[in-house]
Amino acid sequence: MSLKILVESPLLEKPCSKITDMNEGRGIIRELWDVLGETPNAVGLAAPQIGIPKRACVVSTERGRLELINPVIIDASGIIIYEEGCLSYPGKSVITERSRNIVVQCDNYRRPVRLDASTNSSFLEVVCVQHEIDHLNGKTMFDRKTNRSDIMGFADL
Repeated sequence: MSLKILVESPLLEKPCSKITDMNEGRGIIRELWDVLGETPNAVGLAAPQIGIPKRACVVSTERGRLELINPVIIDASGIIIYEEGCLSYPGKSVITERSRNIVVQCDNYRRPVRLDASTNSSFLEVVCVQHEIDHLNGKTMFDRKTNRSDIMGFADL
């Protein structure tokens, strides 16, 4: 079955359920990679974006693939001002304020994942992970909108 990305769906504004079965989580991760692989210039994708209201997301980065099951940001510091886009809101973008450094706890990693926006390429990674986790919490990029104009980059997430 080929899943499609939902566009402007009310499902995107609802918090997702925790994944209790890791096999189910790995299956959702495979579906996310399949859809992401069919989407040109896409960086990340969260399960609710393909109609699955569960806490899983993926992000393709320069250092490899991040697969996050039940992710929670447990520490955050600094600020990034970024212009974000979203696959579920095509053609729209918003200037957001995000954390510059984050620590994410997931059920599928033994240790927390630390992300630091020390380079331009890592800005995208840090912003994208926060963007995808927001989807799992029923938040969209519009909830992170800021009126600041000191933009550090653009990402069509």
